[in-house]
Amino acid sequence: MAPELRIARPGPNQELPVDADVPVEGTATGTGGAEPHPIDQVTVRVDDEAPVEAALDPIAHSSPPATGFGATVRLASAGQHQITATATDDLGRSASDAVTVRTVGDPRCQSGVAWTNYPQTQSLVPYATCVPVSLAGLVAVVREAEAAGRHVHATGSRWSFSDCAVTGD
Repeated sequence: MAPELRIARPGPNQELPVDADVPVEGTATGTGGAEPHPIDQVTVRVDDEAPVEAALDPIAHSSPPATGFGATVRLASAGQHQITATATDDLGRSASDAVTVRTVGDPRCQSGVAWTNYPQTQSLVPYATCVPVSLAGLVAVVREAEAAGRHVHATGSRWSFSDCAVTGD
């Protein structure tokens, strides 16, 4: 039986500032039975950066033995990042959990996404489809389009019969 680990904070797809300290918290559970094997170490890392050792806080009277953990990491660049935590028990067995986060202003763009309005009278495959969730993300989309000499069109909920969302690029 292997240990278990769960990242409780930050949440998936949470938007976090670039270059700010980001707390990472969760729980790790060792294996129980006649001879319990507690968690000895938890490390947390961002993308492929060096791991940071987390502070451990054993949860009293838990069976199997559980431990809370906390560490602080930094998102050094804009975009999407993966935060991974790895717990290791006293026998060297490990478990990991990961959460994907984004920095504030990430425009959340994808290329090659087909778009069709609800009445199916207009359709296209634009250069990129972006779904920003913040004002900073919307500003980033517009700035990137302007810098590339491209156009930005809003699509809303796709109910329009007109071609207001259609763009040649």
